Amino acid sequence: SSLAEFRSVFGNSFNIDSLCLSVSLRSNRHKKTFVIFQGTDEIKTANIRTVDGQILNKESLHELILILQSKMKHFAKKELDKFPFKVKVFQINNLLVNITKHVL
Repeated sequence: SSLAEFRSVFGNSFNIDSLCLSVSLRSNRHKKTFVIFQGTDEIKTANIRTVDGQILNKESLHELILILQSKMKHFAKKELDKFPFKVKVFQINNLLVNITKHVL
């Protein structure tokens, strides 16, 4: 996948909800990992409850990955502890790598 391919699918300005995806585990096709990107607003408890509402088949969910563009409030983090599956949180800035400037 290249930047040009990404832009051909999503355009230069895209709806962040279109980046959400669900994939099955190779070891168990019935268990899924769900990836959700959050917008630029600070993440509050209400945002986490909205995420919870987006997840339809919680019993088949193995893991949730949240990609954040802003900080998460303390109580929002506590809300994640209530989820019955593993939740991983990443800041989008930590995931961005310019491969033209990357040295191995």
